[in-house]
Amino acid sequence: CGCDCASGCCCVDEDDGAWEADAEAGVREGFEFFSTGEPLAPSAVASRMRRRGAVNVRLSWSDLDWCVSGRCNVHRHIMLCKQNVPDLRMDVRSVERASPSTLRVSFVASGTQAHEFLPFFPVGRYAAWPCVSTIEFDDLGRVLRHTIRLSLDASPPQELSVGDALSHCALKMASTAEGSRLVQRAADLARAEDHSPLVEQFKGHVLEAAASPHANHVLQKFIVAMPSGRTRFVAEELRGHAVAAAKHHTRGRVLERLIEHFPAEATEELVEELLGSALSLCKHPYGNFVLQRVLEHGRPEQRRRLVLALSSDAPRLAKHRIASNALRCALVHGAPDERLAISEALTADAEVAEEVERHITASFVMREVRHLRRLGALGA
Repeated sequence: CGCDCASGCCCVDEDDGAWEADAEAGVREGFEFFSTGEPLAPSAVASRMRRRGAVNVRLSWSDLDWCVSGRCNVHRHIMLCKQNVPDLRMDVRSVERASPSTLRVSFVASGTQAHEFLPFFPVGRYAAWPCVSTIEFDDLGRVLRHTIRLSLDASPPQELSVGDALSHCALKMASTAEGSRLVQRAADLARAEDHSPLVEQFKGHVLEAAASPHANHVLQKFIVAMPSGRTRFVAEELRGHAVAAAKHHTRGRVLERLIEHFPAEATEELVEELLGSALSLCKHPYGNFVLQRVLEHGRPEQRRRLVLALSSDAPRLAKHRIASNALRCALVHGAPDERLAISEALTADAEVAEEVERHITASFVMREVRHLRRLGALGA
């Protein structure tokens, strides 16, 4: 098969009749085998792979969106792990059955990485990570799939702050679903002084991360959970790209969080860009939400300018399936005189007003106008 396993090929089944009847005991014994403080003999690992692993066994780290398949490749990865983290230990905390053919194992992976290999272990510094493994067996009791993920639910990594522990891998991990959730959890757990190493990797990568289906959630978490001074670079890197970002399905969400949580002066240049394209953005399926955040959280003069732009074409926008939402938002969050400006733009011409009232979409905008009129909430 071309494998380089020393002393015997991993791809040839070996059955010495020593299968454990107790799967839990077998798993514990396996973790102990790989946690020895001594270097692993390639022949011993190959023999164990033949007896315990299916031919098509797959080992994966879900936080990194990374996996290896096949006995030979898994054998090679195990040997590399031990070479780069010589004192690697995996101390089992608990083993529970998730299904008839699946076990869930909680353990602590610890050691000092000599050379960069596992992204979440810093080089030259001891760390201990709580982890969870999901191990699926085939009909013969051999390991078919082994999926590992880091866990911050039990406790943060020992000896290192959360920010330091992820300081070299946060950006890479944020690009996967599991890794994104882990980095967001770390942002919640990190002390204020630990925020800097956690966010440092994202500097210079905001546009890329904001466009990622997973990393954009990390940027949003940073904006919401950390002081604006720590994450001001996010707004700075979006300058000159605000309109394009507002029209993007994930970058627009990052822009919304900035407008919601940053001081107005920190987002002023971004909002200026948005106001210059207000009429096109209000019709856009994503840009329309960003403008709504400006109406809710912008400075009074910013809101006034946006309402003026919307009022200039209010009857047409009221009939628009998407833009009508921005008009309704302006009626809810605008000042009384701003509400009056929109109302007058919709009702000044009786023929236009009747047409708007009868329109399937615009009628909801007019319903809001009538409601405000009853409340006396329209300016004089």
